[in-house]
This record gives sequence, structure tokens and C-alpha cells, in this order.
Amino acid sequence: MRGPGKGFPTRSTVTFSAVDDSNAALGIASYVQPDMVYRVEEADRMLSRTQVVDGTAHRQEFDITDEGGLPGAPSLQETTATTLTIDGVPVSARTAKLERTVLLAGGSATTSVTHYWVLTDDPEILLRRSYGEGSAWSVVATDVKATLAGQELHVVETKEESLDGKGGHVIKTIRRSPKVPGHVVESIVQHFRKADDTNPWLVTHERVSKMEP
Repeated sequence: MRGPGKGFPTRSTVTFSAVDDSNAALGIASYVQPDMVYRVEEADRMLSRTQVVDGTAHRQEFDITDEGGLPGAPSLQETTATTLTIDGVPVSARTAKLERTVLLAGGSATTSVTHYWVLTDDPEILLRRSYGEGSAWSVVATDVKATLAGQELHVVETKEESLDGKGGHVIKTIRRSPKVPGHVVESIVQHFRKADDTNPWLVTHERVSKMEP
């Protein structure tokens, strides 16, 4: 995917609306906030975000950068052949690990290890990344269908899991399409109090409800 803000004409607008996933019977709360409107103020240069809270409009402007909507893979020197399953189909991949030593206060040091899985035919495409116990990012589907403004989109779905430092964990699911300014079509963040909890205690769910032109 190209940079998420690139290639869209001036005045292109995307509105994100919150989805209430609360369920009192299951103890699930939902964080619901007012709509956020993203607008391309100047093609390939400037993007704004506006949110009206208690009758007051809060507006921010951002430079449109060349950063991709999906994380890229680092240069991996020594890799091993492996297979990942995506959309129920085996995908040929290469895997490797990178170690990085971090100096701590007092002169001590610690080593962090990150494992990467990349597409064999294009090693710049990252398929999965794990960086510590309970923390991982991965492409879980590439042919999910979403309907937006009467248009059917094929979106890429990624999932990121991380520990929250309090004994629980967070799962963040994002669906992206290059046909949408910013690329994000839907975002779901689930907070779990314990590692083995089936239901989250808090959900933040937002998706595109309107797109112009």
C-alpha cells in the first residue's frame, strides 16, 4: 500500500463513528466518543481531523507523509524457510530474528529479540512480528469484504496483541483498504483483565460511516 494519505484529492473526507459494543450481561463496557472527521486539506500535503465535543469543534492539522499504512520489514540477512496460513491458504515465508542490546541506567544492559516473518516472493512485505512474551503483530486475512457507501471493498486485516503491564492484555484489530484516505476502514481495540479471559472488559470500536467524494 502507498502512504495512507497519498493520492487522494483535496476535500476528500472520511467520517469515523463509534460502535457501541457494550454488554452488561457479559460485563463489557464500550468507549463511545463523538464522530471524527478527517479531511484532505491539500492533496498529498495536509490532512485535518475535527471532532465536536460538547458543542465545541476541536481541529488538528497533520502533514501527509510517505509512511505506509502497514509496517514494513527490516533488512533480514539470514532467514529460514517456513509456511504461514493466511485466509486458510499456506503462504511461503522466510523467518529470522534480530537482537538489539539496550543500555540501562547504571551501566547494565538488556537484549531484546524480535522475530520476523516476511513473504518469500517479496521480503519487504511483513507478515508477522513477535517482540516479547504475549506481544505479536500479524496479517490475519487479505480478502475480507467490507461495504462502505454502497461500495464493496476488499480489505487487509491485521491483529496486534500486547500485554498491558497489569496482568491483562490488549488485542487491536485493524482493517485497511488503499481506497480510503488514511487506509483504515475499521479499528477494534479489546482490553482483557486476565490472560485467559474470554470476554474483554472494555472495547473501543470505530469504523468509517461516511466517505466523500
